[in-house]
Amino acid sequence: MTPVTVVCAWCYDGPVTESLSHGICLSCENALLDDDYYILECDIRPTALGEALRIQIHRWDMEPMGWAEIWDVFSTRYPDKWACQVFPPYVMKIDQANKYHLFVFDQEPVGMNLCADPPKGTAPPAEKAR
Repeated sequence: MTPVTVVCAWCYDGPVTESLSHGICLSCENALLDDDYYILECDIRPTALGEALRIQIHRWDMEPMGWAEIWDVFSTRYPDKWACQVFPPYVMKIDQANKYHLFVFDQEPVGMNLCADPPKGTAPPAEKAR
């Protein structure tokens, strides 16, 4: 399968349209390429968990990726970093192209380390609902 080459919003001087966000920009300095995967570093943005680099990962053949495969690609490029993938409400869901968006953090987001003791204020869900 030959990838479709487009110009992304970072490399394009004209007005940004929706079509710019759905292709592969082979000339973009924000794109990280190898034989199997494409990673686009989209932007750096403030989040409730701290400043994050938003990335997009997909396979060249556009086949779906499982969690372990996404983690392998992520951890190879961003060793010792933390990332979160979001699952928005249905009305905001984007699910059209087997592309995976992660938010990469330089530091561990507070409360996200499942191997550490729970942070102060942690309670069972039933107690928080009262």
